[in-house]
Amino acid sequence: MTIKSACKSRKESEGFTLIELIVVISIVSIVLVFAVPRIDTISNYDNGRNATNWILLTVEKLRVDSQRLQQQFYINIDIEGQKLWSSNGSMTTEQLEKASEGAYILPEGARIHDVVFMNSEPIGSGVVQVSFSPQGYAQMAIIHLENQEQNELSLVIEPFLQKVIQHEGFLDFEDLKTIN
Repeated sequence: MTIKSACKSRKESEGFTLIELIVVISIVSIVLVFAVPRIDTISNYDNGRNATNWILLTVEKLRVDSQRLQQQFYINIDIEGQKLWSSNGSMTTEQLEKASEGAYILPEGARIHDVVFMNSEPIGSGVVQVSFSPQGYAQMAIIHLENQEQNELSLVIEPFLQKVIQHEGFLDFEDLKTIN
């Protein structure tokens, strides 16, 4: 084999044929047709997950802070504004307004439906406060969240448990009695 023939056969084998390119582009197109709707669903799921994580972490932090600083703390839930923030009993009006302005705004696709307290009707409007005492106890409440696909989630804040309990679907306190 001469150098000339080796170079010639190498040049002939470089690149792809038109048929190979068409087949690959077709396969990639088919995969994208099925994958793009899933990516959109995952994004909406992640938005709901982000809101849930914010609530879970904030509740844990407020329990610790209320005990450590021996102050009453609150998680404030603005249902119409779809935003959340924390505050404490010693904040001035100006500090409360600043905390409200710096609130966590729920991402698109996540929504607070209502908040339920023991022995009361669900609250579906206004600003709702869940309190945390200096002894580390929380006011018992259920926060109902939903996403664009109408997937429902209940976040249960119990007085003596450190962690928030998550349940699929909207639960009330009667439902909790049957679960426990």
